Amino acid sequence: MDSTTLILAVMLGAIGMAYLSFGKIRKRVIPMVGGVVLMLLPYWNASVVAGALAVLVIALLSYFMAY
Repeated sequence: MDSTTLILAVMLGAIGMAYLSFGKIRKRVIPMVGGVVLMLLPYWNASVVAGALAVLVIALLSYFMAY
């Protein structure tokens, strides 16, 4: 694992944790599920570009589907 992938995994975990806490505070299921998916994504994905695209898609979907 190189440093770029490691930094991406840490950032994904932080963004996922933020979405999880946002969903928990607002009592919304979709942001909570999106946060869990963002936290678990680095375990299955090794590509930086695919990881960044997945973050954008999951984050936008979970944000817009919550409202």
